[in-house]
Amino acid sequence: MVEQLNLVDHGDKIAKAAFRLLLNDATPLPMTTLAERIGVDERMVQQALDDLKLVGRAEIDGDQLLGVYGLTLKPTQHRMTLRGATFFAWCAYDSVGIPAALGESSEVTSECAECQRAVRISIVNGEPPPSPITISWLSAKCDSIRDQFCPTVNFYCDKAHYETALAGGRAPDVSLSLERAAEMGRENWGWAR
Repeated sequence: MVEQLNLVDHGDKIAKAAFRLLLNDATPLPMTTLAERIGVDERMVQQALDDLKLVGRAEIDGDQLLGVYGLTLKPTQHRMTLRGATFFAWCAYDSVGIPAALGESSEVTSECAECQRAVRISIVNGEPPPSPITISWLSAKCDSIRDQFCPTVNFYCDKAHYETALAGGRAPDVSLSLERAAEMGRENWGWAR
């Protein structure tokens, strides 16, 4: 059974607003700009994002927000287009779950964690295509989403590649279909719509 980890703090209004602004602006956001646009004190924004950074849910460079809740401007192996802009995701799940939750179209590019062959997924109106592509899933609790969860959550060309990686100890013991990842993404990021 796939355990649904608490990947998004649904009560964190500052981080959710920062996610939406990052998505809409597609550019690094200074803390002063975030504070102005969210309508709260800059210290509150900084504290909220610093707290999220400690548990791997925000990415900050100096005084600028680069990423939050899996959506980032910092290049990773998981690239996606949304709203005509290029974004990156911290893991394979994020790159499918975020556009699914938004109900938007996205071109996702990454690679198979087993053979390193290119993986391309066209998500249309939040729906991934039927595909043999598999996503590995870490169901164990972790202290940092970005440092412990995300490095293990990758694409595999198909179930056979995933099972080869699993047998070799290179993948966690749970996997998801693209459809299941989209469904779970709607639960995690549904508020962003």
